[in-house]
Amino acid sequence: LLVLFSRGVARRLTVLAENARRLSEGKELAPRLTGRDELNQLDRVFHDMADALRHKDQENEMFVYSVSHDLRSPLVNLQG
Repeated sequence: LLVLFSRGVARRLTVLAENARRLSEGKELAPRLTGRDELNQLDRVFHDMADALRHKDQENEMFVYSVSHDLRSPLVNLQG
């Protein structure tokens, strides 16, 4: 029983470590873990953090696009 429990915990910890690596590389995370224990809670928080980072990245891209557009317009007028 202890061996089976250890294998299950080790597998789930491996998934969490792999998700950390994937997040640092900008890749898609592995599917969420199932269960109602601390590892599941950690995985849920990790996925929520990754979703928040993606959302912030999109906001930053929109801001940079807006600023570059606003800066480009006066330059076009000056050149004209």
